[in-house]
Amino acid sequence: MPSPSGQEHAEDAGVKQQAAVKQPGSKLATVLAKLLEAGRQKLLLPNYAVSEITCINFRFMCIMGMLMNIQREQSKTMYTDRVPDVVFKTRVRDESVAGPNPFRWQDRTTQEVFGGKRVVLFALPGAFTPTCSSTHLPRYEELYDEIKALGIDEVICLSVNDAFVMFQWGKHQKVENIFLLPDGSGEFTRKMGMLVEKDNLGFGMRSWRYSMVVNDGTIEKMFVEPGFADNAPDDPFKVSDADTMLNYLKSAK
Repeated sequence: MPSPSGQEHAEDAGVKQQAAVKQPGSKLATVLAKLLEAGRQKLLLPNYAVSEITCINFRFMCIMGMLMNIQREQSKTMYTDRVPDVVFKTRVRDESVAGPNPFRWQDRTTQEVFGGKRVVLFALPGAFTPTCSSTHLPRYEELYDEIKALGIDEVICLSVNDAFVMFQWGKHQKVENIFLLPDGSGEFTRKMGMLVEKDNLGFGMRSWRYSMVVNDGTIEKMFVEPGFADNAPDDPFKVSDADTMLNYLKSAK
């Protein structure tokens, strides 16, 4: 659940009464906050009325929080069988584009990425980050041929980064085989139930670390790192690695 963005306080006769946090996009919360401010300035409401509104606003925000938690829990199991339908915003080289940067936007649908193919996808928190750059991506690149030989058509690395960042990261890592798929808005990750807050690292919303085998859009096998949580204090890397995936593919032959 998104963390509170601010607090309003009501004061009367030197006594502070804390109001609930104003939730962005909530008209009711905005109205209540204005009423509280009016009460604080002694323009409209006596102290007892401010207290009542504070309680109502607090209860409202608690209910909204519970509903958001329920929605999030449901989203975690929404796509347990198939990958979600989204449109990925990618960039492709096009020599017909004039200038020093001959690339254009290319939309790729879920069907285009996964349809009629057996695909290995591994998702990670961010391009250029330590574990992702030192181990996660390089090892998949190293084992690419062995993974492909076990009935895999494509190996994809997905991150909640835009196409420009993913392209530069691929160049920096000297990636030749892995397809770096940008999930810039986080839509695919969110619909997979794998979107988490990493505000504790200043990242914002990112993907939890996981890997999966997708067969014509159907999730055949999924490895999710333990401790799934918002603002997790650590970054587990135990089961989504390339060697675990390779061992599974060998056992699934």
